[in-house]
Amino acid sequence: MKLADNSLTLKRLNEELRRKNEELNEFTYFASHDLRAPLRKLSAFCDLLKKDLGEDLPEQAEKDLFFIADAALRMQTLVQDLLKLSHTSRMDMKFERFSLDTCVNLALKELESEIAETEAKIVCNELPEVWGDKILLTQLYRNLISNALKFRDKEHPRMEITVENKDGVSIFGVKDNGIGISASYAEQIFLPFKMLHSQTEYEGTGIGLAICRKAIERHTGEIWVESEPGKGAHFKFTIRRRNHGSNAEEAGNYSSGRG
Repeated sequence: MKLADNSLTLKRLNEELRRKNEELNEFTYFASHDLRAPLRKLSAFCDLLKKDLGEDLPEQAEKDLFFIADAALRMQTLVQDLLKLSHTSRMDMKFERFSLDTCVNLALKELESEIAETEAKIVCNELPEVWGDKILLTQLYRNLISNALKFRDKEHPRMEITVENKDGVSIFGVKDNGIGISASYAEQIFLPFKMLHSQTEYEGTGIGLAICRKAIERHTGEIWVESEPGKGAHFKFTIRRRNHGSNAEEAGNYSSGRG
């Protein structure tokens, strides 16, 4: 009887947690959406004020307007990233079977200019087919590759799109030769807004890796990083497999362990 009571209590708590997460996601979405309009107005009126005053604009006032406009722009970027995170949590998933090579190629195409600008060398291993959502997994690779380009340490960054099999589990990843991460921050970097560097060092909002984690969570997999400062980082993740042609999960093919 006690075991049954504990099971019901756990079920109730899980349902309550699920409901609160949904409420939080809805609040994030609507709050972020409603902030976009006033932020656009703030930026627009900064530009208008500067034009209206013209040459009569004092030097200090010009600096103040610059800081206001810059803050509004950074807030707009933050709101857009919040909407992306919320969308990743809320979007309907379309499960299908496809090669992960497709996602990597789409991500590389979207990052073509950044890759050319940094003269990055990217080695792509052949990836297997998975059962998942192509949009979310493309977003995952785009964010991981973009992250490697941003936190590069060498003049010409190098990264590798990896896959390995450990105890029957496929472990995918993106390995780079960048600045690396201390093990003490290995969990924190996947939290929203968690930035290990100042805006003057590296631009960003700290949302990219949180989106990666959410994308993998929605595939009931796991994501983590293996890294040392100055020795690059290897972001790894697993994807829970599903039966081809259905939403039923394959018995015994839960690939979320790290081995």
